[in-house]
Amino acid sequence: MIGTNYDPSTTDRDNGQWWDKRMHWHLNCWPATAYRDASMVSLGDVDDVNRRRALVDPIAHLAARIMRDAIRTQPLPIGCRLAGDADLDSDDGPVGFKIALPGWDFLPDAACARLLVDLHDVAASAYAQLRRCFTGSAAASPPWTRPELLPPDRVAANLDELTWLSEPARQGLLRLRSLLRDVTRREMDLMRADMDLANRCLTLAGLDYHLGFWSPPQPGSSRGRAPVYLVMQFKLLSAIGSSPAIGGGVASILDRFSGPIMSAQQIRLRRQFQDRFLALLDCRTTKVPA
Repeated sequence: MIGTNYDPSTTDRDNGQWWDKRMHWHLNCWPATAYRDASMVSLGDVDDVNRRRALVDPIAHLAARIMRDAIRTQPLPIGCRLAGDADLDSDDGPVGFKIALPGWDFLPDAACARLLVDLHDVAASAYAQLRRCFTGSAAASPPWTRPELLPPDRVAANLDELTWLSEPARQGLLRLRSLLRDVTRREMDLMRADMDLANRCLTLAGLDYHLGFWSPPQPGSSRGRAPVYLVMQFKLLSAIGSSPAIGGGVASILDRFSGPIMSAQQIRLRRQFQDRFLALLDCRTTKVPA
């Protein structure tokens, strides 16, 4: 899985971009032992709220449905298509909006770059429209403030005007409005003094998503024939940019405290890969045509 995170707006609490990073990439690859040794549990069995949200954000499924609605009129590059139930089971692979790609060779193509720009533009437009439906304004809020919510009946009327929105998505948004509430000045002061509380209770300040290229495990098949999916995961509360899916799950948590320690050989291989990757980027960005 190759991925990056986007959130330029949330600077008052942690977010998937890890505060003010301009670029936050993941290059995740797992050995076969990781699939064998992964402990599979139901999301409902995860007691810790923050950890559960790190695995699957509360709006993950709703946001994927909304993105499918918003993208339907946007033409996709040749060989790309919206991934449906025939491609993946609902519980197979990372949660989120998915597009089936022609293969890994599609990534360096100019059409892939245009696709990423188009997806961001569609997501940003949909987010602005929904924020206006919920609050009356699409403008970003200053740090440690959040806009007041419109009354539920007003939100419902605003959503009715979005002709591209499907009825299931509309019902999901109305359910979301019933669960959200305004933050009082006192509550905001408490969260400002307690970052763990802020990360748990304060929504992200703007559009926040992880975008990744993911290939499911294909035992016995060659890498060139493995299916590749572009996955967008939108976040409302999660402070984790992405939880890559391994071992057949929809997400995973890495144990940074009691998990297995990398061997010296693994560290050398990782460093070699990073050095070669950076050298390749430097070559492509500094090369000037004659």
